[in-house]
Amino acid sequence: MITSGNRFIERQYFKVRDWIRRGELDSRYINTKLNCADMLTKAVSVETAETLGPMLSGEVPLPAMPEPEDAIKRF
Repeated sequence: MITSGNRFIERQYFKVRDWIRRGELDSRYINTKLNCADMLTKAVSVETAETLGPMLSGEVPLPAMPEPEDAIKRF
């Protein structure tokens, strides 16, 4: 249910959808084992931390950007 207190969520959703339609934003799936942002936003396993830690510190290069999937770009 949209109320005046949470209408901002609906507006942000529509902004993102419009950006994707205009080609200004490209949505891609990144596996959690390769997603460096996961270490900054949630608890990860030791195995994942050992993989992502060197990427965040610059010791290991970041993985290549995956190709977009049609299922994600269906807006």
